[in-house]
Amino acid sequence: MQMIVTTHYVVKKGIVVSKFLSFIFITCICSTTLAVDLPNPPDSTITQVTNSTTAFGVKMEIRRFESRLSQEKIIEFYSKRWTDTAAITQFDPWEMIGRVDREKFVNVQVQNGFAGSWGYLSISDLPTAIEKDKVQIPEGKHFPKMSGSKVLSEQNHNDPIKKGRTLVISNNFSVDSNGNFYRNHYQGQGWQLVADSKGSKLKGAAMTFSKGRQLLSLTINRVNSTTSVVANIETAKLFK
Repeated sequence: MQMIVTTHYVVKKGIVVSKFLSFIFITCICSTTLAVDLPNPPDSTITQVTNSTTAFGVKMEIRRFESRLSQEKIIEFYSKRWTDTAAITQFDPWEMIGRVDREKFVNVQVQNGFAGSWGYLSISDLPTAIEKDKVQIPEGKHFPKMSGSKVLSEQNHNDPIKKGRTLVISNNFSVDSNGNFYRNHYQGQGWQLVADSKGSKLKGAAMTFSKGRQLLSLTINRVNSTTSVVANIETAKLFK
C-alpha cells in the first residue's frame, strides 16, 4: 500500500473539510457500527485491510472495495449523500471525496477498474491529530537506507497477532545496487535470507528475510530514473 499525502482545507457551511491523507499502494474504513457516516458503496464487495494502522501520526481503519459502478458513479453517490459538506480531490488515476464527521475524517478513494471500479474507504483521527500538532513527516527512523534516499510513506500496523511497519522509499540507485545493499545489511545483522528473486527474469527485485519473530519483505522496482523500495516488517506477538 503506497500513500501520498496532500493537505488542503476547505470551509463549507461552517464545516472544515480536509483534502488531506489520500493514499495511493496505497489506503481506510471502519465497521458500520461506528457513528460516523461512511456507508459501503452500492454493488460492492468489501475486504478488511486493517482494523488499526498509524501513518504520519494519524490513526486509521481501512477497507478495500470493488464495485460494479464506475468511478464517476461512486463519487456521485457520496456527493449526493454528503451534499455541500465534502471536498473532491483529483490525483490521477485516483479521485477522492472526503469530509469531517464527528471529529473524524472520512475519505473515499476510487479509480476505474476492469469491470467497474475499486478503491479504499477510510476513517481517521486527522482533525484531532492536526489540532494537537501530532501529524508527522515520515522519517523512516532506524530503517537502513542508501545515501540520498527519501522516505515517501511510513505506516505502523497493530493487529491482534502481529505488529507491522510499512515504508516506501525512493532513490536514484539501480535495482541491483539496492538489492545488494539490503542483502549485505540484513545478512550482516544475522537475518536469514529465506526468499530472493535474484537470478530470475524479473525486472525488479523481491526478497524476504527472517530473524526470530520478525519477518521482512522487500520489493524493489525501477520507474524511469527513480527506484522505489517497499519494505514491510512484521513482528509476531507473544501470547501468555
